[in-house]
Amino acid sequence: MPIFSDNAPRIKVYASSHQTLSLHGSDSGSRIMQYNSTEFNNGPSGFYNWNGATGYGTSTARPYSVQVGQNGQYLIEGSILCSRTTTSGYIHCYIFSADSAGATVQSILANHDYDAGPQHSGWRHHRHHAILSVPTNGIVYITWYVYANSCSTYISHSGSSYCYMQLTHIS
Repeated sequence: MPIFSDNAPRIKVYASSHQTLSLHGSDSGSRIMQYNSTEFNNGPSGFYNWNGATGYGTSTARPYSVQVGQNGQYLIEGSILCSRTTTSGYIHCYIFSADSAGATVQSILANHDYDAGPQHSGWRHHRHHAILSVPTNGIVYITWYVYANSCSTYISHSGSSYCYMQLTHIS
């Protein structure tokens, strides 16, 4: 159990405006949700740190990441609401933990989804999670890999129920 009086310190950041998944880094398919609001942060002072687009990582910048003050196991959940087109494509959810420099400690493919095809357009709520180890002052971030020819068609929907990243310290 966590050592704090709150049995499961949590933070939830979300996108409060309608926006597309943004490209970060050199991989043409990996995109990151631009979270711009915090719904809650109920950890002790300094347990979770959040500074929006700047993110964390002293050697490798990880935009829209959360930094944790204590090592341990964390339940990490990510969600987007995307608009599918009739063009066949896919969207994958990758969840990462990294050290304070931004180097990957653990990663997981949380979802691999063949998302649409002819006559199958519409909205799809993606909600995926993983439990990862995070070191002290480590960071957590999520990327969404979208089939390159249909990237622009995957549009997020605003709101804390649809487009968010939530971390819960579990041990």
